[in-house]
Amino acid sequence: MYTIPERCVSARGKVAAGMTSSLKRAIEREEWVVVTGWSPHWRFGRWDLR
Repeated sequence: MYTIPERCVSARGKVAAGMTSSLKRAIEREEWVVVTGWSPHWRFGRWDLR
């Protein structure tokens, strides 16, 4: 069995928060942005994403 180190798990949350922040800022400025996410994801419910 493989265990993911805690430092990687906590970093993942920081990366996701950073992407969400960048997405929100780009939408507010009406700029293009590319972020990763899965479907379904709450971002799709909050913003009109394609």
